[in-house]
Amino acid sequence: MIHSKLPAGSRVVLSAAILLTLWPLAACVRAPFGKPVTQAISLAAPVSAPTSVPFLLDGGRIYTDVVFRKADGSTRKALAWVNFGVGGMSLSPALHSELGGGAVEFALGEASVRVDSTALLPMSAGNFAQMGPLPVEAVLPAGMWPLFRVTLDYPARTLTLEAPDAPAPDGVAVPMLVNEATGLASVRLLVDGHTLPVALDAGSGYSWIRGDDVRRWLKANPGWYRADGALGASNQAMVAENVEQLGTVVRVPQMAIGPLTLTDVGVLGTAPAQGHPADQVKDAMFWKLWGQGAAEPVFGWIGGNAMRPYRVSFDYRKKLSYWKRTGEPQTGELDAVGISLIKGTKFYRIGAIVTRNGKPDLTGAKVGDRLLAIDGRTAAELTREGILQALRGTPGTRRRLTLEREGATLEVEAEIVGELAGAAPG
Repeated sequence: MIHSKLPAGSRVVLSAAILLTLWPLAACVRAPFGKPVTQAISLAAPVSAPTSVPFLLDGGRIYTDVVFRKADGSTRKALAWVNFGVGGMSLSPALHSELGGGAVEFALGEASVRVDSTALLPMSAGNFAQMGPLPVEAVLPAGMWPLFRVTLDYPARTLTLEAPDAPAPDGVAVPMLVNEATGLASVRLLVDGHTLPVALDAGSGYSWIRGDDVRRWLKANPGWYRADGALGASNQAMVAENVEQLGTVVRVPQMAIGPLTLTDVGVLGTAPAQGHPADQVKDAMFWKLWGQGAAEPVFGWIGGNAMRPYRVSFDYRKKLSYWKRTGEPQTGELDAVGISLIKGTKFYRIGAIVTRNGKPDLTGAKVGDRLLAIDGRTAAELTREGILQALRGTPGTRRRLTLEREGATLEVEAEIVGELAGAAPG
């Protein structure tokens, strides 16, 4: 049972934050006027040679610089979120206005891409502000990746674009389905003898699976259970919705996609087993809308945490992904202070208190408290990765949380609880 829940009103009406996640998925199958998004995104020039750019990994999400071309021929650099889960591109209103307000052209490394205005999905300045303090001004869409053979080298922190017909790379070849209208890719995930269609979403920092499926896993494998509440790195979206805040975190020892076996993958099961009925409805809505953008109905995604040890290549023509292990998985990402956070434009607040088998990880903090500082470090100045790192550490050590509640400031000593604290034997 979850110790604390979001206010009742948030369980009835979808918040702007969750709609930001949901509505582009419903809209991304076709751009306005019925034109598929992938047909509204094109190369400004052929890709003659592989081009690589470095990327920043923050909260499991990939960010990189792109260079936009303005109407007068000058250029404008901007930081972009590399997304594989939404078909259309988004720009901050200020950047789009500066670029002229219509179609846009940009360079990613030596590759030049043109995006028609019909493939641009509006996103408010407030939505971009919620990505702060990273100065993100653009979202690169799934709809552009089929123009290339794309390689994400997580250990090397590089993104490489090649011609679609480039020679096959090294790695285990995993078949994938591709929605030709949106560019979203999906695979069949095998867990505990059951197959589940899921998206390959490098835009998400952590793997999420529909709550009903995770609860089925736990009935047969109670030892996979870790906590209730989006603990540690599983709190990657930081939205004000119970589908995340009150989800169930598990550790899956083995899961397979085609011939590839992934080991010890952390997963957030969306929506709580004992949540408000509206939460169950939202969970169903969430994955139904995801299915509209994918090549088939999907009930989860494999996110950045599962891809982190790999160099992953996406060959959209052959409908294959190639996985070459070149690094080590992240460890200790669930050894953390037991709070789940909501990211505002210039603040973080507590969305849930993490529990293990009904027992809260800490007392003294409440849902709705603003997190002002961690051991004296101002929370609002920290990126998602910065805040997650500040809350992680060696089990048994403590963090001093400075909170604001109803205008008053208070401090809470919070112990870092180890991942296995709530796990059942076996």
